[in-house]
Amino acid sequence: MISYPALERVLSAPRLQGYSDPTDRDEGDRVARYAWNLALVNAIQPALHVLEIAFRNEMARAAGKITAGRGFRTGGIPSWLDAVPSMLMENERRKVADAKERLVKDPRRWTEGDLIAKLDFGFWVALCRDSYADTPGDGPRLWPRALEVAFQKRPRGVTTRAEVYHRFDRIRKFRNRVAHHEPIWDRDYLAQHEYVLESLGWISPKLTDALRAVSPAPAIFNAGPRAFRPHAETLLGSGAGFTALPSIFGILLRERRRDAVELYDALIAHLETDPPILIHA
Repeated sequence: MISYPALERVLSAPRLQGYSDPTDRDEGDRVARYAWNLALVNAIQPALHVLEIAFRNEMARAAGKITAGRGFRTGGIPSWLDAVPSMLMENERRKVADAKERLVKDPRRWTEGDLIAKLDFGFWVALCRDSYADTPGDGPRLWPRALEVAFQKRPRGVTTRAEVYHRFDRIRKFRNRVAHHEPIWDRDYLAQHEYVLESLGWISPKLTDALRAVSPAPAIFNAGPRAFRPHAETLLGSGAGFTALPSIFGILLRERRRDAVELYDALIAHLETDPPILIHA
């Protein structure tokens, strides 16, 4: 096992302090909350994963339709993303160049689908900025047409590019917080989880309903840090150890026996509108 001071040296005292609460009995509660946060991160990943892939595929499809009649030349990959001259703003142009560098070692992967998969979430959210609504020079005016092409299932009250940008940029920031191992237990977790699912519903309501049905996020959040106290005691070498661990796996598995990723793969294979070339994990 490991002592709390040793854990502080590894993870840092300020970091662990971010998981403290005035109601804590001792350091074990802080470590329990840290373990709870790890479980919350894992529980929300399926929703973020599916949302990111669905969003980029819809944006790629919309942009492909909008630029289809422009007769552009490409730099090697048959896609408007690789147009010569580029139709992108400078920052997005650099990201495409970086993505191509990562693909260059394997020419067999020089396809539009592979290029799309190499571009991060921030790239696709950036295509929702106002610079792609009134683009100078050769840039494509993606908006407002992309609103009807990519987000046909959005609420009727959503009528502007700005609403799309602000919604998905908020998700991007939360997603980065999750990816950078920051605390999310105190960030209105259940509301964030529902916000991600609602946003996915703008693209695929059926997939949203399926993920909501199998997501372990509400159960893990409602279990709270107390359910992870035995984990902390085991790690710190105190308490009853593994024999007292709560049935966390029972919480995860009850009515959620199908793994979320497997469910996603099964569903995505039957989506009528998704071309397989664009589907990458």
